[in-house]
Amino acid sequence: MQIFQRLYYIVKNFFLFKSYFKELWYKFIYGFLSFLILFFINYFYMDVLIYLLAKNLFLNIDSSKFFFSNVSQLFWLYLKISLAVSFIISIPFFAFNSILFFFEGFNKRQRLFFWSYIFLFFFFFLFFFFLFF
Repeated sequence: MQIFQRLYYIVKNFFLFKSYFKELWYKFIYGFLSFLILFFINYFYMDVLIYLLAKNLFLNIDSSKFFFSNVSQLFWLYLKISLAVSFIISIPFFAFNSILFFFEGFNKRQRLFFWSYIFLFFFFFLFFFFLFF
């Protein structure tokens, strides 16, 4: 009888782990899809992004356009800027999903401790984001 109880707990814990892994996988997929959607949106609105990123440069020179010697340079510039902006914008989404995943297993004291670190993380993220952009 004791062997069946142990076998029951092993199978129960395995399915519990499987459900946790499934939830973590879904959160990863949601994060990746949000990154892809942000990437395509940033790529389609690249003219506005380049203007926002280089507006101080355009104020100091007479021309308001970049000159490229090859068409592929323009494509790679668009690709790199859209990837960088998508990555920067999707970092808080990934962080929030990981917070929600781990938050359910904490007790009251750990939740308070965790929220203080999360507040500091978002504060410093926004501070450095606005500092450098």
